[in-house]
Amino acid sequence: MSTSPAQIHRLEKGLRRLTVDTLISYCDALDINLGSLFSSNLWVPVSGEIDSEFEVHPLTPHNDNRTLAPPLTPGKDTLAALRWAASRRFQPMRDHIVFYERREDPTLPIPWNKRCLIERAGGRQCLGFPIRTDDKAHIDFGNGPVEFDVAIERAWPVIAVMPPFAIEQLQMPEE
Repeated sequence: MSTSPAQIHRLEKGLRRLTVDTLISYCDALDINLGSLFSSNLWVPVSGEIDSEFEVHPLTPHNDNRTLAPPLTPGKDTLAALRWAASRRFQPMRDHIVFYERREDPTLPIPWNKRCLIERAGGRQCLGFPIRTDDKAHIDFGNGPVEFDVAIERAWPVIAVMPPFAIEQLQMPEE
């Protein structure tokens, strides 16, 4: 965005006014269609729950679990969510919603060094940063632990994390 992280932080905290130019730069940096910000909210499926070890536990297929989402991506069919079920030191994250881009094409490249929903070989999923060093893949959980030399099958990039009070403020879409 051609600005410092401190300026972005001030903007996100409401300490700096958002100009049209900054909004356009923000959308470009996040690869978000500016027009989609003015779309209505939508319902997206919640596919699993994240525990305190960043492991994702899938919800049962017949579960009708969904959440409201702001218009984060141009296509509503590519957005899905996870719910934090964390405890202990991550208790403040409980019930936060993690939105991710659901990409079904297994040939898409892994978004290295970005927070993702990661599927390991064997189907187990976790939330973390896929890291590549030399010819090996690792998962950095962002809080210290790293899982070394992992076979990563797929990774879906996280788009946003929203606290429960922000979800409650979203307006219901017209059906």
